[in-house]
Order: sequence, then structure tokens, then C-alpha cells
Amino acid sequence: MTGKEVITRAVHFQKVPRTPVAFIDGGAWLVYQKGISYGELFAMEDWGAELICEYYDRFQTDIVWPAPACYNLAIRALGGDTQGRCPEVLEPLIKSINDVERFDRVKISERLLEDTGIQAMLCQTEEIVKIFGKERCIAINYIGPFTLASQLIGITDFMMELYSDEIAVWPLLDFSVRVCYEFFHIFLQAGADTIFIGDPSSSGDLISPEMFGKYSLPSIRKLTGLIGDEAAIKLLHICGNTQERIKPLRGCGIDGFSLDSVDIKTAMMLANKDFAIFGNMGTVSVMNEKTPEEIYDICLKLAEEGGLQGGYVMMPGCDLPPITPEENIDAMIHAAHANVG
Repeated sequence: MTGKEVITRAVHFQKVPRTPVAFIDGGAWLVYQKGISYGELFAMEDWGAELICEYYDRFQTDIVWPAPACYNLAIRALGGDTQGRCPEVLEPLIKSINDVERFDRVKISERLLEDTGIQAMLCQTEEIVKIFGKERCIAINYIGPFTLASQLIGITDFMMELYSDEIAVWPLLDFSVRVCYEFFHIFLQAGADTIFIGDPSSSGDLISPEMFGKYSLPSIRKLTGLIGDEAAIKLLHICGNTQERIKPLRGCGIDGFSLDSVDIKTAMMLANKDFAIFGNMGTVSVMNEKTPEEIYDICLKLAEEGGLQGGYVMMPGCDLPPITPEENIDAMIHAAHANVG
């Protein structure tokens, strides 16, 4: 059974022959280990496809992540004030929520496709799909609408708008939903089959459960509704303690929820088979600081807790720290592969 089949069965709550296993993106780890920048990766003749394929030949995970996260490329494509090949945003793209009206939503896709960095990531994705597309899930990682809205106008101004005028914020959120959709759409057309929505601004560390239900959750639901069957698998990640987010997410259109600090059995119970649970090894406390032997034991126990009935995928709680030792990553993967039915 291929890795893609194992993940697909897991998110559809079908029995799996072993614990599915993956990590999130891993681009920061790759460029650090190779001593290069994201810009240098995308500037390679093959847009870095060979290096990424080498990486995934080395680590036998069930999800491959082309186009390592350069979230600000979309903001640059829309006219944001940025700097560098993997750009740093210098100023918020939107000065006030009323500025949203000056963007032609029909042309969002055109502007994304005109950006040279996004062009390189699309070409890289197409090359990687040729190699791994039949064997493993091909996942594209991009921020969620709530987080994008906070980045477009600035996190402080965004939070002030949420508290001061709930009506005014919706045009910005709707615009963010559209940008997220168009970003995922062009990569799905390039051959990706899985989307990963990273929405850290929806964390319980930043907003209350009430605000999550009023603003973030409807935006996630709109995005998954737009994507529909274009993506075979739709995943969501929110940082922090997300236990209170799990029940409200039921019915929002995701196939899996990635978490970093919630007990797996509790999370699976709260999800109630509406979506699979991905996670939850600590990226620093476990993956970076434990010995390979300790990681193996921790991950094997976690695999046994998640079970083989479907509904669980082993994964670190967030992106791997760049200095994570290779043998620690191997330990996680070997533990998942050792838990067989």
C-alpha cells in the first residue's frame, strides 16, 4: 500500500496497515541543512525539485511538501511592500479595511501567476508531482484566511477592528478567503492533491472561543467550500492549546486537524470521526531535545494510542526546527512504521 493510500484511508476512518506518518513542510530544515536560502533554492535550474526529492527519498514519510512555505509571495504579488527573494513584508498591504475595495478579485489569480517566486514554486511542484504524485500525498502549505487578514492589515490593527466594528471586518475576511482559495487553486492545478491551512492567528493564545466561532470558523468553512473536491484532502493547523477548537470545527469541511498540545485520545473523541487528528509530538521538547531512543519510545506509544482503525496520522506539532538531528526524524518514522496491524 502506498503512502498516499495509507493517508487517504486514515482520513476516511478505514483500517490502515501501519501508522501513517508525516511532518509539516520541513522547508526550513532543508535549507538550513543545505546551507542555502529559500531564494537560492527556487533559483536553481530545476527550482530545487531535485533537492526536495532527495530529502523525501531520505525520509520515508507519507506526505511530500513542495513549494516550502514562502507565505509572503502572495502579498508581494498583490503589490505589497516587500524585500528579498523570499520576501519580508515591510509595510502592511492594506492601510484600512476600506482599501480592500481597490482590489479586483477576478484578477487575484492573474497577479499570483505573474510573480516570479510563485512561478518557480509551481514549476517545482509540477516536477515533484511527476516523481511522487502516485505514491505520496502532495501537500501545499499556506496560511488561513483569519491569519492572512491579520497580516494584510497588521495584527494590532486587525484585532482592534474585531473589537470595535464587527461588520467592517468582513470585507477583509472575505477578501482573504478569496486570496487563500486562489493560492491553493493554482497549486492544485499544478498537481498537488492536499492543502494544509495554517491559521496561527486563530490560536486560543490570541482570540477567545467566541471570537473564533464568530470570525475564524466561518472563514475556514467558506474556504473549504470554495475548494470543494479540487483537493482530495484538506488539512487545518492551529497553534497552541486547541482543545476548545475541536468540537466547533466539526462540519467545517476539513479532513484532518493538526494539533500540537492536545492529548490524542481526547482529540479523537472530540472530533467524533468528523475529521482525522494529526500530531502531536512537541517539535522542540520531543523532536529536538530527546534522544532517538526516547523519541522512538514516545512515538511508538503515541502510535499505539492513535490505533490502526483510521482517524490518526503521526506528525510533529508544528514545523521541524532547522537544527533537528536526522536520527531524531528517523526515530519518529521508524516508530510509526513499527506499529503494524
